[in-house]
Amino acid sequence: MVLSQSDLYSAFDTPPDEIIEFLMWLAGNASLPPTPHVADVGSGPGRLFAPLVRGGWTITAYEPDPDYAGTAAAFAASLGRSVVVKRGSFEDIGETAAFDMVLGINSSFAHLLTPAQRANALRCVRRALRPRGLLVLDLPNFTWILEHYQPPVPQERSLGGAQVRLEREHRIDRPGRMFTTVDHYRITGIGSGPQVATKTHAYSIISSDELLAQLSAAGFEGIRDFSSFGSHVSHPTPGARLLLVGTAGAA
Repeated sequence: MVLSQSDLYSAFDTPPDEIIEFLMWLAGNASLPPTPHVADVGSGPGRLFAPLVRGGWTITAYEPDPDYAGTAAAFAASLGRSVVVKRGSFEDIGETAAFDMVLGINSSFAHLLTPAQRANALRCVRRALRPRGLLVLDLPNFTWILEHYQPPVPQERSLGGAQVRLEREHRIDRPGRMFTTVDHYRITGIGSGPQVATKTHAYSIISSDELLAQLSAAGFEGIRDFSSFGSHVSHPTPGARLLLVGTAGAA
């Protein structure tokens, strides 16, 4: 048995229950349609698909990684016509006034490495949202992370009879405003010997002030900053994550 990158990613992921509850709360309080159409950008293997579909939502997912996108597409097919998966990211969104909500959960927006890319991505998102639609961005707060930096600790999981050890390496380029994570997986318990796999994730170091300014410039209004998915009050508490919600203003 050979474990895919999607298998390894999912083994160390966390259940999305708190995220789903937060999104349902947002939708209800924003008076979105009872069965909203959402764009899940950087969907990964599709961990949000099943609970959102159970809630009656329709999903168009964008995922640039070929392994994750293939896994997401296969999973989407098992859910019927409620989920469509496309290869791409924020800058590949071509729809106009198609979505009630656009999601950038689990750091996908931070993979846009230049201010120009982020500005273009927000223009694409703004065009794709219906009037008063919502953009939800969840990404690392690198300002806080670097001030409180701790080296990553190895983790282990059981997966299909195998034992998987994840050792994460950080490469930090402060002048270049880049934070790179290299995930080193060591898999034992299957086959004749250990398997190894590596996955690299590059992030831009984006400050809260920079992100707020770009959201405002792109036409997003009423921007709210939440301390976590468990909070229903826009009262930011500095921590390791940024969670911002903006409303599409008048075109």
